[in-house]
Amino acid sequence: MNLNIKYKTSLKISAFAFGTVSLIAFLLAFIFNHKFSIYFYIGLIIYLFIEIYKIKTNYITVKDGYIVKNFGCKLKLAEIRRVIRYTDEFVLESDKKSMSINLEKVKKTSLKDLEFFMQQLKDKV
Repeated sequence: MNLNIKYKTSLKISAFAFGTVSLIAFLLAFIFNHKFSIYFYIGLIIYLFIEIYKIKTNYITVKDGYIVKNFGCKLKLAEIRRVIRYTDEFVLESDKKSMSINLEKVKKTSLKDLEFFMQQLKDKV
């Protein structure tokens, strides 16, 4: 089963807006030769790459027997022992790891797919 759970559009817009403002601040500081620490510039560039990566990828992907959260948190579906539903998140637990899925970050159309998938997963466990 393949499943792609997308980020909420408002999160993508706010990330894009913040990244744009940060980029403009970076360029203005560079043009007017303000003395910022090199770590500020490195952090800003890393942050921009992370936000661009988030915009282009999904929040949760289920593929090839794994559930993968953006930025590497990965659980094998066969190893999941508990599925817990809280008001605003799902928590998946295996013997070694746990993964929380924040429902406020999920796009509304993907939320129904996620809830259906989690119910199926909970019935299997």
